[in-house]
Amino acid sequence: MSPKLLSYAATAQVLGVSERTVKRLVAAGDLTPVRIGGSARIRVEQLKDYIDRLTDQRLALELHPDGAYHDSSGSVSRLAVNSRIVT
Repeated sequence: MSPKLLSYAATAQVLGVSERTVKRLVAAGDLTPVRIGGSARIRVEQLKDYIDRLTDQRLALELHPDGAYHDSSGSVSRLAVNSRIVT
């Protein structure tokens, strides 16, 4: 049986980021933890959805020669450290 919940450390390993980054994602509302006793866990399905949203967002952007990313509304974003898109 595969796990349905992951610790912050396991979530960080899946995403290839630090545990602190996972805590930031939770604080920003990108991931919502499930509380079990004193422990916080991330649902595997929610993590998959988060990764899909990131992939969809990146595919929807078009790279221009100026190094900025422009979406269909004309908004401009730049690629930041760790490939996280910042607007």
